[in-house]
Amino acid sequence: TMSITCDRLKDVAFSVPYYVAYQRILTLRSSGIADSDGLADKRVCAARGSTSIGRLQSIQPRARMVTTTTWADCLVMMQQNQADAVSTDDAILAGLAEQDPWVQVVGPSLGEESYGVVIPKGKDDMVRFVNGVLEQLRVSGQWQQIYNHWLSILGYGSGPPVPQYRD
Repeated sequence: TMSITCDRLKDVAFSVPYYVAYQRILTLRSSGIADSDGLADKRVCAARGSTSIGRLQSIQPRARMVTTTTWADCLVMMQQNQADAVSTDDAILAGLAEQDPWVQVVGPSLGEESYGVVIPKGKDDMVRFVNGVLEQLRVSGQWQQIYNHWLSILGYGSGPPVPQYRD
């Protein structure tokens, strides 16, 4: 997964967005944490270098950030009582939640980011090809089938983003 950011656009090209992710919170079902207010004075795990850290610190400055190399490490830290919550994009949290029946995704969106396929700069034909494949997934209904299979834990999605092409 890779969110499309201005900094990343300096180094790589992206397809049109294929998913809009919402930053949310993953916590133990028994934690009592229901939203970002509940993260005050709590240890919140995030992967180093993620865009999730800055956003969460601006929303809940009293959260105590703990960083790891991977999102899976955050889940382990929470399981070992070294972190109280994890905050990042909902698609990543859904994958973590599938691994542990004692955790849940909670709270409203803390912000959104569009995901795109990363392609080397200057490979415009590849960008067009990938965009064509993504369009086929959208119009065939396969995008929604994939969402329902892998991300239904997040509830009903709003469907694939409508592409806006630059060319």
